[in-house]
Amino acid sequence: MKNYKSAFHPNMEKIPNIFRRLPVQVWYFLAAPLFFMAFLLVYCPFDSKSFLDAGRGLFYFNVSILFSILFVTLVITRLAFHFIFRGRQLALFGYIGWCMAEMLLAAAFMAIFMSLISQPHLPYFWSLGRCARLSFLILSYPYAIITLSLFLAARAEDTELKQDKMLRFTDENMKLKLVVASSSVVYLAAEENYVRIHYVEGLKLKDYALRNSMKTLESLCEGKGLVRCHRSYIINPSHVKALSKGKEGLIEAEMDVDCLPIPVSKRMYDNLSSLL
Repeated sequence: MKNYKSAFHPNMEKIPNIFRRLPVQVWYFLAAPLFFMAFLLVYCPFDSKSFLDAGRGLFYFNVSILFSILFVTLVITRLAFHFIFRGRQLALFGYIGWCMAEMLLAAAFMAIFMSLISQPHLPYFWSLGRCARLSFLILSYPYAIITLSLFLAARAEDTELKQDKMLRFTDENMKLKLVVASSSVVYLAAEENYVRIHYVEGLKLKDYALRNSMKTLESLCEGKGLVRCHRSYIINPSHVKALSKGKEGLIEAEMDVDCLPIPVSKRMYDNLSSLL
């Protein structure tokens, strides 16, 4: 997931995965119709009361029918959106186009109803124009609010995910000494009373000597995807190029950075190889 610098960053190309989740679709087909009905009842915009009255004193009845039409339309289109795009990428402009299309579709069904119930009967395309104006201008508010909320939620998830992938190394006195992304750590090696942490920064392999024990750091590292491969080594499987036998028949892990092969004990070989 990309790091969203703002809610609507101009360089954003793809919508976040949160938009495809089924609970999100429920927000659209519940909140949008309710807002649409409430807005009509309270404000009656664009002289909509005379239009929805249909010349028969049916304003409140017709508003409830339009609410039902919009609700059913959004249930169908939102479920279709979930199943069509749940495993696919969708550009932001494509998503905006989908939203506009479902608003237009709802307006088309509303216009059919209004043209049939009005006395005298109104031309369909005239009714479509009125319904489309109501649909687009009223629904733009809940759509914008929900969409903005989803971008902010995606940004919060992205930040939380990045924090979860950070390794915070403390010394034996629990003082924070090094913070580094777990994906950047290549391996840890025990050195008497220290553990030397080898990690990539930029294009360079760096190391940091931390006064702590391998046993203490093992549980921290395993929670971030690193595994114990030897009594003196903890390794990051994502940096392992291959496992092979060395000159003395010992198993070694060849890394994707410029460093010596890491020894792998026979007892821990199966676990490491299953992660490659």
